[in-house]
Amino acid sequence: MDKSGKRNRFLDALAGRNVQEEPEKFPEIPLKDMVQTLEGVTEEAWGRYAFAREPLERKFTSQEKDAYTVKANACGREWAKRISEKYGTEDPKILAGKMGMKVKMPKVPTGGGVVLFAQYVQPDEITIFTDCVDKAAALEKQCGCPLLKKERLLEILLAHELFHAVEEQYAGEIFTRTEKIELWRKPFSNRSVISCLSEIAAMAFARQLSGLSVSPYMLDVLLVYSYDKNTSYGLYDEIWKWNREVLSDKNQEEKKMLTTNILLAEKYDYLSEKFKKAFTFLRDTDLAALPVGNVPIDGNEVYANVQSYSTMDAADCPFESHKEYFDVQYVVEGEECFGYEPVENLIPSVEYDAEKDLIFYQEPADFGSVILKAGDFAIVPPEDGHAPRRMTANGSCHVKKIVVKVRV
Repeated sequence: MDKSGKRNRFLDALAGRNVQEEPEKFPEIPLKDMVQTLEGVTEEAWGRYAFAREPLERKFTSQEKDAYTVKANACGREWAKRISEKYGTEDPKILAGKMGMKVKMPKVPTGGGVVLFAQYVQPDEITIFTDCVDKAAALEKQCGCPLLKKERLLEILLAHELFHAVEEQYAGEIFTRTEKIELWRKPFSNRSVISCLSEIAAMAFARQLSGLSVSPYMLDVLLVYSYDKNTSYGLYDEIWKWNREVLSDKNQEEKKMLTTNILLAEKYDYLSEKFKKAFTFLRDTDLAALPVGNVPIDGNEVYANVQSYSTMDAADCPFESHKEYFDVQYVVEGEECFGYEPVENLIPSVEYDAEKDLIFYQEPADFGSVILKAGDFAIVPPEDGHAPRRMTANGSCHVKKIVVKVRV
């Protein structure tokens, strides 16, 4: 993790951001208030914060950034589990020793001029600069944030840098190194890694190893605070804006889904007898006890399909739609990201299968989505494509779902 008291104007210019000769003055925020707010920042917002520092940031839509954030977080958690299982410990200090890392702890970087918290140097050297750790310990007394306690902070910083060592050792298979985007094709293909995914995954790795309930990305703000309060306020302001944007996007997506249904209200009667049978079944049945498979409700007019699965990456969950039936998708256990988009905006990837009443589509560039948790349901008419089974920012989880099929 590397933070300077001033913006790097050269990199800002390259990224197309406004370059200011004088640093902007940001409102002062009490430290305790900042901590409380940062604890509530979503993983998607931290991801957008990370992508704002990505040299290739303009190549991605907000939805693509969110999807990559989910995958990078899942990568970090997965490798934390794999490495801890391989070496039989979750203690970063012990892991560093078993992985052959040389850990150094000088007070400040040689030469000065840049505030460094920690760094990994290939192939086996990790350095943690203790000046920031000592200053953080004093802040912990002011705000009570447990991440700033000396031993805890050392553990988090070490775990973060250990992920970068893991990346080097497993470069051929780890997502943050194997995932690349094509910059151009002619006269030859040029593909590049997405550098911010490494930082996102490193934070998730440290969070998993250290058993944190909040994101260690908070330290970007809190550790800078001791060196330059105004820069810290600026980072806080930026992160909170990203968080508001994410929440606003989610609200708009939910409104889109309702709008789609409202626009079709004159065509379909969602309170008809067939739908009442579906809702009664979902309300009065012990859904958790149902085995996987079909359950009759009203012959071929209304029936339920009981499903049990683990949520997956979006790439493994294509958009689909049906012509003969509505879907009433009810989540009994777990949670999933549920994509939706009118079929008129989708491009089929296969021909319609009349026997299965099913057609799949290519992944659209833009689409709505909503998080369905236990007790939530979505009604999908034939006019809407949908992409169920996608994992949320919390990673893969087990889902039990009842899909009630209601004939059109």
